Amino acid sequence: MNRTLTPEQLERILNQDVLQTKVDVFNCGIPGYSSFQGWKFMQEVIPILKPSYVTICYGWNDHWAAGFDIEDKKQQSPPQWVLDIQNAASESYLYRATKYLLLSKSEKSREYTYNRESPTYRVSLDDYRDNLRSMINYCLSQNIRPIILTAPIPDIEPGVDTPMEVYHMLYCQIGIFTAEEMNVPAVDAAAMFVEHPEFWDDPKKDFIHYNAKGAEFIANELAKVIVQDQKSRQR
Repeated sequence: MNRTLTPEQLERILNQDVLQTKVDVFNCGIPGYSSFQGWKFMQEVIPILKPSYVTICYGWNDHWAAGFDIEDKKQQSPPQWVLDIQNAASESYLYRATKYLLLSKSEKSREYTYNRESPTYRVSLDDYRDNLRSMINYCLSQNIRPIILTAPIPDIEPGVDTPMEVYHMLYCQIGIFTAEEMNVPAVDAAAMFVEHPEFWDDPKKDFIHYNAKGAEFIANELAKVIVQDQKSRQR
């Protein structure tokens, strides 16, 4: 999710007489987190915030090449105090920008290795599905409505489906299939963005972060799902 735009836009839309109650939207996304880390973090933050809805959006970090070919689930976690500092620092633009630059340099040679015979990614497709199921089940057990949101990707090379695009869409498809399987709402932004190249400023330089128009579009789609869900539950 676009960390600086979509949450604020969604809150504004929902509070424009769309719902009958005041709505607060919290942005709990942490840069660099995969679904493995997100599932752990969810269990910490849900009891504190007690939300009515949770948007689940992962994918990009899951299918980056694993550092030293070690999957996230097999990585040794740093001490909790280090994680606390990272979580707090993640709100800083300077921290996020620095982290992005460092990661891009260290992973650049591995970003386009999707055609390797036996690649190792941070979170495999099977584990990604399992993590989504765990998050959905946890939300439902807490009487929370989860909403699966797929992560869009632009047409990086017009007319050519790059290995990265193909593999990314596999993760998006798993997200939609899992939502259907577990009968929870979903916003397939990845599919919706196909017809909207204007949602990207310069996809060759940044193919992950959509622009303000894209963020507004997603916020509106999420609002539609929430409003429709509210109406169906009142019947």
